[in-house]
Amino acid sequence: MSETTVDARPRAAQQPIWLLGALLGVAAAALVGAALLLGTWNGFALTYLIFIASEPIAALVGGLIIARQPRNPVGWLIVTHAFCFIGGEFCRQYAIYGAQTAPGALPFARAVVWPAYWLWGPGIACGFALLPFFFPNGRLVGPRWRASFWLIVALMATVTTAMAFQISDGEAPGLPNPLGVLPNLSDDPLLGPLFALPWVTSALIGVASLLVRFWRASRDERQQIQWLLYAVTLLLIGNWTLPETGIVAELFLSLSLASIWAAIGVAVLRYRLYNIELIINRTLVYGILTTLVVALYIGTVAYLGALFQFLGVFSAQNGLQLQLLAAGVVAVLFQPLRQRLQRGVNRLLYGERDEPYAVLVQLGRRLEDALAPDRVPALVVETVATTLRLPYVAIALNVERRTQNAEQIPQDAEQPLAAGRTLNAEPLLSPLDAGDSEAVIAEYGNKPSSALRSALCPLLLAYQGEQLGRLLLAPRAPG
Repeated sequence: MSETTVDARPRAAQQPIWLLGALLGVAAAALVGAALLLGTWNGFALTYLIFIASEPIAALVGGLIIARQPRNPVGWLIVTHAFCFIGGEFCRQYAIYGAQTAPGALPFARAVVWPAYWLWGPGIACGFALLPFFFPNGRLVGPRWRASFWLIVALMATVTTAMAFQISDGEAPGLPNPLGVLPNLSDDPLLGPLFALPWVTSALIGVASLLVRFWRASRDERQQIQWLLYAVTLLLIGNWTLPETGIVAELFLSLSLASIWAAIGVAVLRYRLYNIELIINRTLVYGILTTLVVALYIGTVAYLGALFQFLGVFSAQNGLQLQLLAAGVVAVLFQPLRQRLQRGVNRLLYGERDEPYAVLVQLGRRLEDALAPDRVPALVVETVATTLRLPYVAIALNVERRTQNAEQIPQDAEQPLAAGRTLNAEPLLSPLDAGDSEAVIAEYGNKPSSALRSALCPLLLAYQGEQLGRLLLAPRAPG
């Protein structure tokens, strides 16, 4: 499977895919614009409404997933979430404007307020409680999780029904729920915590499902989940470090949610899937480096200030000199610190690429444990790929040489590549030499597309002076 999912179909065949996503995104953006405009007329601050600004991205991503993978529930859940959130806020602002800001200006204002009391319930359920069960491949982790899934569906349906018919005017003060007949349990001091229990339970079960999937996943599926985990981690870090209120916090929340939907789109559609390693690499290196540089600067200024005071030479006049001296210390240490961090992060993400002897030792041990000679090629490509963290490794032999030894190679071409396999001959690249062609006998990882095969790094394989084939290595993104 290639790193990208951009296929070779004619452009006309791909247009409906983008068309559905674009239509849903434009529709969501128009509804968001109307809600924001009504909210502004109703006197709401923009910071209070900006939380729905990321929903057009969700609708766009969901539409693209539906068009490409219509049987994958992920796309349908995202689109449902987006329009529930947007629709609920639009109904609220519509009702407030038509019944309070400009009475009589909009028809059915008091009736339209009803969806505002309950639409956000299924929106949260689809976008955050049920989505982890199916991300990224559209299937549950296993049959045992089916009961957990339906438990959450039942909990969410119960809570949504209670919200739809409870007596309240919390969503639009002065415009109570027109169908409210049930007591408002969420405001009850005793029953209020129980009302929140279904949300907490659903979130914990959903997260547990995703973690179990990550633990059992293949390399490709782990890359997909890493995109989501990366975006969620950025959101959590921002929530811990930024103020709880204000325009900065609201903008960050909206951008973070948009990045989560974008990450889900990248993961499910498998577009440039393996770029996540480079993104994580850069984030770790420069995030840690920025923290260390700031801490080093503050620590140097504080230390030198205390030293100058102890020596009796500190004054307001040499404050600038002290800061310049601290900046000089940081400048001198910056590059060595960055290089050391880069090596550490590379080792964490990419394995032992800077220690070829360790790679050879590990390969030797794997070969010693091989049960049969026909497993050797698969072990070689798997060990090289996993140790060096390469996206694709293959062994290609001279077709004549392979034909002489064809009976030694098992016919198991249906096995997944992620397990490392030996397979039937198939043309891969240009011939080894004039008149000779080569064929892949073992490969591991994501098979590159035809456009990327020229980037493979070939290493010649020879025995007693005779050239047998090549070891083909796909380069990683630079780290």
